[in-house]
Amino acid sequence: EMLVGRKVEGDADEYALDLGPLGGYQSGVSRRHALITRHEGGLYIEDLGSTNGTRINGFQLTVKRKYRLRDGDEVEFARLKTLVKFITPE
Repeated sequence: EMLVGRKVEGDADEYALDLGPLGGYQSGVSRRHALITRHEGGLYIEDLGSTNGTRINGFQLTVKRKYRLRDGDEVEFARLKTLVKFITPE
């Protein structure tokens, strides 16, 4: 599991992807924004009830529902855009 969000001082959560240093606060990213999990060989993302939502390729995700991530997907955490790239180990 990879928690995505913004770490704030005194926060006990373990973030695999802290978007705070990338402008997360200014972009509206919630502290506990989304969760990325691996299931049956694929990666899935679910919005954890964030204030400003999560989108894949412009499609608004339903809260607490898992969506498959694919290579090249544009994922928006609130207004912060990211690009998913799968790298195959050599």
